[in-house]
Amino acid sequence: MLACAGVINRMGSIAGGSTVSDYHENEQHRQISVSATLMHLEWLGKKFTFWIVRATLISLARTGALRVGDFALVVVHANHGVGVGTDAVWKYATEDGIPK
Repeated sequence: MLACAGVINRMGSIAGGSTVSDYHENEQHRQISVSATLMHLEWLGKKFTFWIVRATLISLARTGALRVGDFALVVVHANHGVGVGTDAVWKYATEDGIPK
């Protein structure tokens, strides 16, 4: 999304530790998101602000990231399928009346 909007000029790589959202040393070493990251972009004259949050960060997703948004975009890895916490995040968004 950031690349398409022109915020960044190239896609990052998890293996290379060059993704925009996983910038902490611990995240790069473990090759997973450990904390939530706030991102911004503008597309077709509209401003978008979004959180990058792993489903396993359930407490953060429930108390913060889910409740401040207008909707939840839940991304499931095509090869690995639904991960730990994905069902819980889906359930929380449903309970809080957040479109998915």
